[in-house]
Amino acid sequence: MLLVIVFRPRRCVIGLVERFRTRLPVSQGLEQINALACDAVSPLDRDIEVLRRDYEVPPPWHSNEDFPIPAHLNDQLTRRPQQCATWLLRSRPWRLRCQHGQILRLSGQVLHDPSTDWSGLYGRSWPLWPGRRQPGMVLSLTNHGTANLYHWLFNPTLQLLRQMESLQIDPSEAVALYLGPAWSNPLPTYVLQTLDALGLGTKPRLRRAVYPESLLMSMYASTDSCPSQAQYQWLRQRLAPARTGRGLRLYLGRANAARRRLLNESALMAELESMGFICIPDPAVLDFKQQSHLLAHADVVLAPHGAALSLLFCCSPGTKVLEIHSPSYLSPLYAWMSLYGGLRYSALVAQPRPTPATATMDDLWIDPQIVLDRLSEWGIAS
Repeated sequence: MLLVIVFRPRRCVIGLVERFRTRLPVSQGLEQINALACDAVSPLDRDIEVLRRDYEVPPPWHSNEDFPIPAHLNDQLTRRPQQCATWLLRSRPWRLRCQHGQILRLSGQVLHDPSTDWSGLYGRSWPLWPGRRQPGMVLSLTNHGTANLYHWLFNPTLQLLRQMESLQIDPSEAVALYLGPAWSNPLPTYVLQTLDALGLGTKPRLRRAVYPESLLMSMYASTDSCPSQAQYQWLRQRLAPARTGRGLRLYLGRANAARRRLLNESALMAELESMGFICIPDPAVLDFKQQSHLLAHADVVLAPHGAALSLLFCCSPGTKVLEIHSPSYLSPLYAWMSLYGGLRYSALVAQPRPTPATATMDDLWIDPQIVLDRLSEWGIAS
């Protein structure tokens, strides 16, 4: 009897590892991954060269009495100096490999881990594939954090293009873009449309292991996740549409979000619609151009904390922004962005409705009358 064993194609094996790697035990794999802090990169590193270091300290936070924010959020903004640092790095010829969304030295040691599950930072070990050789310059647009609109714009993906422009490095010289495996297939429309707007829409997009001749990458570090003021202004100049019509009142919901949903959102929207608000339960159903157009024409933006507020850079100075927070997740991201853009920012804290996950994932509930009272204080009525 002849026993024939058929091995699955290598591509299928890689795909299965990518899909189920978060379920594998730590002991699986060939080499231990230990991510390095970006400030540990030396100008004398044999694998990379530092092209630029940006260090930003945003202006001091001053809460406007007419637009109050919760005391705990104010503590987040004022308790210690904020900073945002970004490094622009280039690999020396044939020195680095990209895999699993991470950037690795040929020894298998991770130089940077912007993958969405931070697997390297937690010491997991994964099979390391050699990756196909890619001649020419590749731009690393891998994402640091959750694969959503905010992290795509700020941490550190499109930071790379801003820094390249400051050094007069033409992105059109790149032969391909490395995005890693974390993004959905097909890619979200905000990824495709921003790449089109920035002249990179026709570049090949690499998703699996690759061994590039030259890799340009951006590393990002901040305290309290403070967004970059320079990136805010850069995005506004290149992606914000011109305001051509009347001001809108917008509510941006989280109806289909997996966490921090506003459980009585329908009751709140009913009150807001009677005041002339355009209520969008799930902004993700709109593409990037539609969302940016709405924000550019807004006089008032009301939303629970979430990625939909990433496009505040499209708003005109003076736009009123009211953010609804979870008491266990008082993120200062959009307060800082409002400061950068001259927006009039305020915040409310909702009541948590605990979920089985961690406290930062809790769903929320807020009395609609509290929201209406704050709007009335601003002179916003039906």
